[in-house]
Amino acid sequence: DNLQQLIRLPGQQYDEESGLHYNRHRYYDPGQGRYITQDPIGLRGGWNLYQYPLNPVQGIDPFGLAACKVLYPDYPIEYMNGRTSTWLGGHGGIVGYDRKGSTKYYEYGRYNPSLEGIVGVKLPTDDGNIRNVIIPDLVLDKDGNPTNESLEKLKVALSAKAGKNTNAELTCSKDVDEKKMYEYINKVANDKKRDKYNWNPLSPNQCRSFADDAFDAGD
Repeated sequence: DNLQQLIRLPGQQYDEESGLHYNRHRYYDPGQGRYITQDPIGLRGGWNLYQYPLNPVQGIDPFGLAACKVLYPDYPIEYMNGRTSTWLGGHGGIVGYDRKGSTKYYEYGRYNPSLEGIVGVKLPTDDGNIRNVIIPDLVLDKDGNPTNESLEKLKVALSAKAGKNTNAELTCSKDVDEKKMYEYINKVANDKKRDKYNWNPLSPNQCRSFADDAFDAGD
């Protein structure tokens, strides 16, 4: 009755005292479904240093397509008559790249319809519009992974062009079909009757929910 199975996937050992799974160089939290220690190989293991690989057997991308959700956690969001706050969860966007490293970035927000980069149907500012921001392409290594240098350049550009010079965080997956993601974005952008921008916590329609929906559309 006292026998316990301490081995977890993939080769982790259960730590009874902390409830975590020990992976020698890092700890995995089963409650969060992610590592709580950064990947020791850094960005060479992916853009999200805490991500669990999901299914390492099926999680491959023969076409070299990928997508990333972008979060600017410290982005000042206007909530009332010019007043802003950095406590509302930040701003979000979505970026994709193909096997050549060519990138596209989109974001949704209360953008003036005359602003450069607005795509699709142009609605009144408060109703929300989608815009495309030109960002640097990525440089891929022989294995099809972005180089650290090009990733850093991308994050700097995102911060300057879309993040009001705040930190840009990337959560990426090679399981996302960027073509399906772009199709979803174009469909929403060209819908004259699309839902208006709102911060209703029960059914939000703002920058981060748009990025989540676009990401999921390509999954």
